[in-house]
Amino acid sequence: MNLPCDERKSSIISNTVVGQFIVTPDNQKVIEGDSVIFRCKAENNNDDLTYTWTFNGNPLEPSDRVYQNGSNLHIEMVNKTTDVGEYACIAYSKSTGARETTSAARLDVICKYIIFKFIISFCHLLGRYLNFHQNIRSC
Repeated sequence: MNLPCDERKSSIISNTVVGQFIVTPDNQKVIEGDSVIFRCKAENNNDDLTYTWTFNGNPLEPSDRVYQNGSNLHIEMVNKTTDVGEYACIAYSKSTGARETTSAARLDVICKYIIFKFIISFCHLLGRYLNFHQNIRSC
């Protein structure tokens, strides 16, 4: 079958791309010390994809606390100082050498101290409220 040059070219190009991402990482906000999972999955006819992740545009180094499980990135015991930033997933086709990167997803971390302080303030106000109602009933 003879195709015009432009059609042959686009056919070849479509065979070299990784495929479309069917799951991309979402922005997340977690409490310091909790765990988070960034999900990523690309569609590929060859099933020969490998995945890596970047953190703030740089290759992410895995550790006991930050690791991949399949295509997903897991971060245990999230740390406000070291983990806040942008994470992106890269899918790489071993057979074609093509690679695609998702848009970056932002991780924000809420400090436990702030939440603890809020709970104490709430409990203090609740205690005052209950004490106030108890005093009214005893009149």
